[in-house]
Amino acid sequence: MAANEQDAPLVPGVHVWMVLWKAQRSLQAHALHQIASFGLGITDFAILEVLHSKGPLPVNTLGQKVMLTSGSISLGIDRLEKDGLLERRPAPDDKRVKTVHLTPKGRELIERALVDHQAAMERAVSILGSDQRATLVDLLRRLGLHAEELIREQSPAAVLASEGRVAGSERFAHLIARIPPERPVQVLDLGCSECLEGEALLAAGVGLTGVDQDEVSIRAAGRRLPNATFVCADAAELPDDWRGRFGMILIRRPDLLAQPERWRLVFGRLSGWLSAGGRVVVTTVSAGEAYLVAQWLAESGFDMTDREELPMTDEAKIMVGVISAKPAAGNEKTPQTLPKRVVKWDDNEAGPVCDLETGKCSD
Repeated sequence: MAANEQDAPLVPGVHVWMVLWKAQRSLQAHALHQIASFGLGITDFAILEVLHSKGPLPVNTLGQKVMLTSGSISLGIDRLEKDGLLERRPAPDDKRVKTVHLTPKGRELIERALVDHQAAMERAVSILGSDQRATLVDLLRRLGLHAEELIREQSPAAVLASEGRVAGSERFAHLIARIPPERPVQVLDLGCSECLEGEALLAAGVGLTGVDQDEVSIRAAGRRLPNATFVCADAAELPDDWRGRFGMILIRRPDLLAQPERWRLVFGRLSGWLSAGGRVVVTTVSAGEAYLVAQWLAESGFDMTDREELPMTDEAKIMVGVISAKPAAGNEKTPQTLPKRVVKWDDNEAGPVCDLETGKCSD
């Protein structure tokens, strides 16, 4: 056996990643189909499951358990409360704190859904025997822990320490060169994490607003860059009153393949946040992601003005999309536009009626 293992060709790491990604995508689709049969989305299911297993929780704690921002968890709770599946109650030791409880209807639904979910997942892995499952779980756990260790080694703090502050201006020269020449200009940095590019952007004389869902990273960025503004939020749920505020929107290395539908919604809203003549700058790490970006920018009304191959290991491609003609923000109401094939708003609240052929929406 050992000899055979030594003679076996080494499978490239990128192939291992692609197989894992495809398998995860298929398993997720299988799970989502089962969850949807109970009239639930994945967020609804996660909220109900956590409350079923952990008991009543404060709103902010529940949001952390299901990895949702404060705004997103509030919307999810509102929706499930409206359906009679859970309810908010004052905490017994602090009336200012609201705890979230399952209602009898919610408990009955999630218990049925969990039994069916367990059976569905059992069907999904039924192709594997007992030993194979144990081996797979062990290998995936080891792989995940190793990847986490690599992330820690390449954390923003470690990168900054190894490269130094001066190197930042050279590292991000490809971004600085694409900032609109007019001053003052506001830059919106979406999914910025700890905003390693922040020093270089501020040195270029721009106003910087960074957005990321990771509260730890966004707080670290705020401490390091006190002259910038940072918001802990989902880029897909930014407020409409940001309309026309930014001369440039920067998106560095978005996790497009992990969350394609979410990012497609974000790209569909970019033009609304731009001022007249504003531009979107996106960097990606692969040709496949670059293709998605180009497609989504085109669907959202952008003209591609710049596309460049970068001789860098962490950012392989950069693209710039510029709105060819966009009215200045005014008091008149601007018709909203969704990317084609977007059927409904993510929060299920009342909203515009949309023409799926044109993407135009009206009240």
